[in-house]
Amino acid sequence: RKAEDSPSETLYRTESMEDYRFYAGDQDTAMVKATLLDQKRPNSTFNETKPKVDMLVGLGAQVKYDGQVIPTGAEDEPIAELMQGTLTHFRKRSKMGRKELDCLEHTVKGGRSLLYFKIDKSNPFKPVVKPMRIAGHNFALDPASVEYDMSDAKHLFIWNWVDEDDLKAFDEDIDPKVLSMHSPLESNLPAFYDQFTDKYRVIECWYKSWDKKYWFVNPFTGQAEGVSKSQYVAFMNALMDGVQNPDNPEEVLQIDKPIPYTISYGITYKYMIFSGNYLIEAGASPYNEKVGFPAVLYGAYKDDNNNRWFGAVNMMKDPQRAVNTMRRQLVHLLQTLPKG
Repeated sequence: RKAEDSPSETLYRTESMEDYRFYAGDQDTAMVKATLLDQKRPNSTFNETKPKVDMLVGLGAQVKYDGQVIPTGAEDEPIAELMQGTLTHFRKRSKMGRKELDCLEHTVKGGRSLLYFKIDKSNPFKPVVKPMRIAGHNFALDPASVEYDMSDAKHLFIWNWVDEDDLKAFDEDIDPKVLSMHSPLESNLPAFYDQFTDKYRVIECWYKSWDKKYWFVNPFTGQAEGVSKSQYVAFMNALMDGVQNPDNPEEVLQIDKPIPYTISYGITYKYMIFSGNYLIEAGASPYNEKVGFPAVLYGAYKDDNNNRWFGAVNMMKDPQRAVNTMRRQLVHLLQTLPKG
């Protein structure tokens, strides 16, 4: 609730919705339309915003970056060529370029987008990472975060509105009636049911947690590793029972007592999927800790005073209003002049 109702988020949603209407040609408020109707004046729109935005998006499509693997020496050329082919293959297979262009297009229009890497668990034995664009009004950032890469953000909320049958597919124990009876104003909690569309909101939260880490030197790799207490205990018990060396199957590594460790605190990325008070799934991030949040933020321009993103359309609205007003006045004068 704190993230969704923060001034940066509410101001972004208000402005971005108007930006999308301007791009589509709906550039007048209800009051302006009613006034023009009462005065019997033309309600014509001379949309100069759309062609400019389309040109900007088209230029972005022409200079898109596909990524290059550069060898550091002659001995690295074979592996660099293999990595380049693998990168190109997976970018084409996941339609990465199309997703990036979609993010750019809506960033220009509405101010921001999110390129989110979702794990598709349809086949639990072969999970697939799929990139997808999250619209700017379907996620909420940490209001205190100011960094472009979200490195200083404590949490990131992503949501989707689904039908009742889709909601039950997530968890059969979820009671949609409980969510539909929930009043956000009375409980001061976010809304999880939209009575106009008859849809329910499922939220995916990614957040940071400071956890105690047990650091020790892994005898297999010779590198220091930081794990949780349960992971450390399980690994030490396995070593005392004997573990086969993955590099040399004939060698079995066994120790008499646990390896010494050092305790420190570090950040662990976790996730939680829920709807209302129903917890659907939770756990530690399946991604590498260096990844952080599994998403890339696309932001156009930053209003630092309000900590919000805005797009190119936002700066075109006042000139567009002036063009509409001037041309409507000219047409009105031509229509009401005495006939010579």
